[in-house]
Amino acid sequence: MSLDLEKIKDHIPRLIDEDKAHKAAVCIALIETADDYDIVLEVRSGLIPRQPGDVCLPGGGVEPGESYQEAAVRETCEELLIQPDQIKIIGASDIMHNKNMLIYPYVGILTDYEGTFNEAEVAEVFRVPVRFFEETKPGRFVFESTSRPDEGFPFKNNSGGRDHQWRVQKTEEFYYEYEGHIIWGLTAHILRAFLSIR
Repeated sequence: MSLDLEKIKDHIPRLIDEDKAHKAAVCIALIETADDYDIVLEVRSGLIPRQPGDVCLPGGGVEPGESYQEAAVRETCEELLIQPDQIKIIGASDIMHNKNMLIYPYVGILTDYEGTFNEAEVAEVFRVPVRFFEETKPGRFVFESTSRPDEGFPFKNNSGGRDHQWRVQKTEEFYYEYEGHIIWGLTAHILRAFLSIR
């Protein structure tokens, strides 16, 4: 088998292991106010297993045969108990990625929303003015984690063996405090990217 340089020339790059990543879509749902927009945020229900009580954007996993935009709208409707015609999608924001997850955010205008939500998934809904994020410098902290391979790793062939100096991974995180809520993690990253679009 010889190397086919034509395939390399025509290759469209993709994220490595993209097929293994969990794919989700969220909606940055905007409500028009007298002079600007508010962003709708949720507090996750204590009944759900992953990150109960955290602040997030409406959204969730992409189902087979569904586009990312369709998933964002469907999940938003399910969580806020609204109809699809109450969301007008304006466009996409930047994709959030880490090793295990790809999140596709869509920006939409929400109309005739009365503050309803699905209590099985959502504990609370609140609104934050876009101006707050524009005028507020987020707090910052760093997560540190170290790789630890399992027993299947060939320690005997690795420099240092079991005493190898594994790299410490440092991840910069941001957070906002708004009226008793902490907006952090993936949600803060997605909102910062959205607000950088000019």
